[in-house]
Amino acid sequence: MRACLASARTDPHLQTALVHTRLVAGSTALYEQLTHARARARRKQATALVRAAWRARDERHLKHGAIIYLQEPNVKEGVGALRDLHAAFWAADARFGCRTLADLQVQGHITNAERARVERAYDFLLRVRVSLHWLAGRKTER
Repeated sequence: MRACLASARTDPHLQTALVHTRLVAGSTALYEQLTHARARARRKQATALVRAAWRARDERHLKHGAIIYLQEPNVKEGVGALRDLHAAFWAADARFGCRTLADLQVQGHITNAERARVERAYDFLLRVRVSLHWLAGRKTER
């Protein structure tokens, strides 16, 4: 557990993956220790985590087109795409400890209407992405 958290301090991909951890099998006690230790670390590093998420977002936008009106947008990495929603979730986890839209709503950070709008947008982007994969017969994001 300590090695996992130490690695997460230097690996942003691991940090974001830990946001979505869940116990599938194994020790409940060990999982709870990891969850509590991660929450303590998160509170200490919230500002740095949010800054890193926004910096990565800005770099991604420059790489995949920094405008929303591209004829062939990247539905995973482009402006307003899935990764932007993921970055917002990571920031919400870092800042407020909220892992879901429901958590954000319950804590009063978003309204019911905002939650519904984001859920519809997220669902739409996921359906577009899966449809692209099926139509192309391979993984594709454009």
